[in-house]
Amino acid sequence: MYSLLRDELAPLGNHQKGTEGIKEISAIYWTITVENNRVCLAFHFLVRRGKTSMVRQGVGRLFLILACLSLALHLFLALFCLSVLQTSCLLPPTSSSFSSSSLSGATPLDRPAGVSHRPPPSRQSVVTTRPAPADPGASVSTTDETGKNRKLIGARTATDVSRRVYSHSKLEALFSHQLYNLPRPQMLEDDWLLKLKPKKKREEEDGTEEEEESDESSEDSEWQSESKEDGYDQANWTSSTETQPPWLRYHLGIWRWELYDRADTNVAEVIKQMATQRILSAVQKTGGTQLKLILSFPNYGQALLKPMRQERDAETDVNLFYFSDFERHNAEIAAFHLDRVLDFNRIPPVVGRLINITAEIRDITTDRKLSRTFYTSPAGNVCFHGQCEYYCTTENPVCGQPQVLEVSLASMLPDLSLAPRRTWRSPWRRSYSRTKLAPPRASVSTTDETGKNRKLIGARTATDVSRRVYSHSKLEALFSHQLYNLPRPQMLEDDWLLKLKPKKKREEEDGTEEEEESDESSEDSEWQSESKEDGYDQANWTSSTETQPPWLRYHLGIWRWELYDRADTNVAEVIKQMATQRILSAVQKTGGTQLKLILSFPNYGQALLKPMRQERDAETDVNLFYFSDFERHNAEIAAFHLDRVLDFNRIPPVVGRLINITAEIRDITTDRKLSRTFYTSPAGNVCFHGQCEYYCTTENPVCGQPQVLEVSLASMLPDLSLAPRRTWRSPWRRSYSRTKLAPWEKDPDYCVKVKQTPPYSQGTRLVDFIDMVILDFLMSNMDRHHYETFEKFGNDTFLLHLDNGRAFGRHSVDEPSILAPLRMCCRIRRSTLMRLRLLSLPKYRLSDVMTESLSRDPLGAVAPLLSKPHLTALDRRLATVLQAVNGCMEHHDDVVHNDLAENLAHGAHEE
Repeated sequence: MYSLLRDELAPLGNHQKGTEGIKEISAIYWTITVENNRVCLAFHFLVRRGKTSMVRQGVGRLFLILACLSLALHLFLALFCLSVLQTSCLLPPTSSSFSSSSLSGATPLDRPAGVSHRPPPSRQSVVTTRPAPADPGASVSTTDETGKNRKLIGARTATDVSRRVYSHSKLEALFSHQLYNLPRPQMLEDDWLLKLKPKKKREEEDGTEEEEESDESSEDSEWQSESKEDGYDQANWTSSTETQPPWLRYHLGIWRWELYDRADTNVAEVIKQMATQRILSAVQKTGGTQLKLILSFPNYGQALLKPMRQERDAETDVNLFYFSDFERHNAEIAAFHLDRVLDFNRIPPVVGRLINITAEIRDITTDRKLSRTFYTSPAGNVCFHGQCEYYCTTENPVCGQPQVLEVSLASMLPDLSLAPRRTWRSPWRRSYSRTKLAPPRASVSTTDETGKNRKLIGARTATDVSRRVYSHSKLEALFSHQLYNLPRPQMLEDDWLLKLKPKKKREEEDGTEEEEESDESSEDSEWQSESKEDGYDQANWTSSTETQPPWLRYHLGIWRWELYDRADTNVAEVIKQMATQRILSAVQKTGGTQLKLILSFPNYGQALLKPMRQERDAETDVNLFYFSDFERHNAEIAAFHLDRVLDFNRIPPVVGRLINITAEIRDITTDRKLSRTFYTSPAGNVCFHGQCEYYCTTENPVCGQPQVLEVSLASMLPDLSLAPRRTWRSPWRRSYSRTKLAPWEKDPDYCVKVKQTPPYSQGTRLVDFIDMVILDFLMSNMDRHHYETFEKFGNDTFLLHLDNGRAFGRHSVDEPSILAPLRMCCRIRRSTLMRLRLLSLPKYRLSDVMTESLSRDPLGAVAPLLSKPHLTALDRRLATVLQAVNGCMEHHDDVVHNDLAENLAHGAHEE
């Protein structure tokens, strides 16, 4: 066996590579294994045939020795195989193998005519090694130690970027391959993009001494900087490459067929300097669709900056078109490296870098338009957005953490005045249109599913929403409590918002027969519809409530102190019909900052639609201000239920619904402006965006899945011609500015002035306002700039809690400034305080009753309308409100407005 092993391994002493060596080792291993088995069988036979115990013992010992030797040989062969395999992979191909096996046998297709075997020498004293630039921005730090990070980046760049060979790496093996070392085409003088101007000949040989000195100076110097700006290097560049900065040598190395040579060390120097040099200037680049900056360095080099706009692993929204997506800084870096790996060398050098927004952009920029866009976000991060076509708003800011920002820096190409470029339109350019797509994509129809879902919703709503009391539930126990069944104040005739007009008296008793018939008809009918539009019900409404639709009965039930009575079954009927009735019309609501639609139903009722814009459990970005956030459909639904649980009853009924965008909006709308915004997304979903102040663009579309969309529907209030409303500016209105503070944020005695100002100086307006403040704090709504009341009731009436779409944005953080009116004024209704304390008890825990109440909504069957963190936040914020009230009671006497005594007095009077 030993001789066999020696004879077979001898040819492998020259480190033969490839699969042939591995096959030979495998054959040896198999041969030795077979021979070993034969020997083992022979010894086994001898042991069994042994006659004496001494023979058996001797043979057994010999067998044991052979087994150990066999095991050692197996181990030796395994290690040897691994060493041969590693050696064949790591050792680069020899020049002889290249020349003999490949280049010598190249065909005319492999080696074009005019190609020399060795590349001509470079015009500069370049470089025999090929750099493999490493991206120093791969490691992210969010601390303020930008200088330390940059030093680390510089150290890594200096040691890594300047090296071409990475030991034992696939990149080294790739760049050492023959295909990456092909001979370059022969270069002529005109193949270089830029040339140094030849020195001027002397016009006169016998010139003055001054002329001779200037000529001698021109021989040594090509260009001298006259700039006296602070920070820039003193430039004295001559024709010698040693005096030229790396970016200039990189520009001078551009030729007809390549932007740069992979072996050019100037590229590595350019990358290193972009990653480490001090930034002297930052201005916004003009043109383009998104934010880009141009940075200047001390050696007069420049780079194009693209900031980090989203997380590196964030995927593009499937409903966004290619022309509506963010530009990514890491995509620029990766594209440069991929272009280099493919050996195209057609993308200018790009490197990642961590910069300090304050010190390296804001404090040094001379761009006034850019400087005006810097601000500090609510999370304390420094942000800016610049001015451009897309994503340059406070809704899409570029923010540091808190000042450190990841960016990509791309080396600038030579100036257009020196090297003009021509722009070519791609033959395969996309249409950049939402409708002109190459082959039409198959759209998935979900009409049947939508109808089925709506039927299920209707059945559930008819059985659940129409009931007020739910057996064996905390919600039932809460609504059965005495605090939720207090006697109502005495109602007078003028306390109702709307009244049916009295029937007209006959002007003449002896009228004609036609007049008598007309009068008889007027006794039976108050209003008849003359509309002949398809789909609307034939209305014949009389003074009898049985002939009136639920929405009209709900309107007739509005009175001075409540929008509706919780026991009113008309509210449940309105909710049911909004969730199930056929939609006949859909038009966009005018005014407002975000998209809303007005829907019409067959019984002439209407509802305000707010679409689903983001996932229910998505938190508001910490860098967004309260006035820049999305409005949420589930916030409107949850606000209605919370208002009802608190027994305020001041928010119009709201319900969730699944609608079909195509059949129930696009195909029936008569709004031409709205209809022009419908399109099919790249994912095949039907989308639209309407026209409004915020988020009404293709970058922020409303999309179905593929046609089904979640929405909230809020019942409309009586028309302004019948019941005018007055809009009041909130005394604690926020500044709606990134930098300015509101008056109440600067004056600790602000409430003293408010209490002296009508209508807060008398009546219940102040405690009504505090009720709204508590509601807003519980649902974290910072967007309460105005509120409304019905004009008919003057100052003695309730406040309408409208427009709650920006509530429930963040569950992890509470906003204490919302409670400022309560802490400053220290005033609250006794009934409100008692209910809050009741909801803090385990038996009536606020989060539990809200969960149960929201489960009654039709969309509650799809997914919880509020996530658990939001429900937990309700209990936490409730405790904060009670703590604030207790703090007021410790320092003030007149904190509680005793409205319970008034209600009980009214109840006793009625009895």
